[in-house]
Amino acid sequence: MAKKYHSISDIKLAVIGGDVRQLWLARALAEDGYEVAVCGAGGNMGGEDILGKAVRCISPEDALHMCDAVILPLPYTTDGRRVNCPLGGDILLSEIFGEVPAGTLVLAGRVDEAAREMAAKAGLKIEDYYDREDVCIENAIPTAEGAAAVAMAELPITIHGSNAAVLGFGRVGKALANLLKAMGASVTVAARRDDDLAWIKLYGYKPLHFSRIAELCSGYDVVFNSVPARVLDEAWLSRFAAGGPSWKLIIDLASKPGGVDTDAAKAHGVKVIQALSLPGRVAPASAGMILRTGIVNVLKEYGIAPER
Repeated sequence: MAKKYHSISDIKLAVIGGDVRQLWLARALAEDGYEVAVCGAGGNMGGEDILGKAVRCISPEDALHMCDAVILPLPYTTDGRRVNCPLGGDILLSEIFGEVPAGTLVLAGRVDEAAREMAAKAGLKIEDYYDREDVCIENAIPTAEGAAAVAMAELPITIHGSNAAVLGFGRVGKALANLLKAMGASVTVAARRDDDLAWIKLYGYKPLHFSRIAELCSGYDVVFNSVPARVLDEAWLSRFAAGGPSWKLIIDLASKPGGVDTDAAKAHGVKVIQALSLPGRVAPASAGMILRTGIVNVLKEYGIAPER
């Protein structure tokens, strides 16, 4: 049975690992009134000005002691053994899953079967906050802005007046196409589903079925991929390299291994930028607030965060 809390200040949250957005997340939760302990977020790299009222702990044990919920980063791991700590820290997942009492709630980003098995073995409850639609939709905004910023830094021309292609019409594809059009680009969006193609046309973009993706090989200044599957292969890349304009730029936003044959791209002289974790890099404060909203909603669903 879930604990009963009289106020938010009765609740301790352990924020473990992550990038700068996790520091902003910790700050936001502390400003809400939670007791927030942080570990594995680069103790020697500063960040105290970001943390605010959240308390940095030296050891995971201190952060986890008497906590009501554990918050792991997005993604929670990159190697399957350690918590993702890009700011500094070396924390084994076994330390986390083995330290807290059975029944404790663990929140993490991009939870896989391995994490679910570890949680089940330890008797813990686990939720993927990045599986929430509200978080993913809001997270698409800083991703789109970050992608546009990458293009602006790499292209010898302005986005305004450029020909841009967006592969995929999911959350990120929608946000990115909207932003590029607002910046004055001519936007083509490739999709497979007939209803997506209809919406693409309705929004004023040029619709293109993936079966005709070869049409993007010439005349496009930048190609953004949001599809998490190999969609740009050696044959497509060879034609892309031979077409105009002289610059060849692909920005891959899909999670690893991405949607581009990078070896073939290199062989043909096509520049591919794998732009991952853009929200944490380009807008960490906004990204932290987005995560905060989703995490608090999960806490409420589990009866941990009291309704206000």
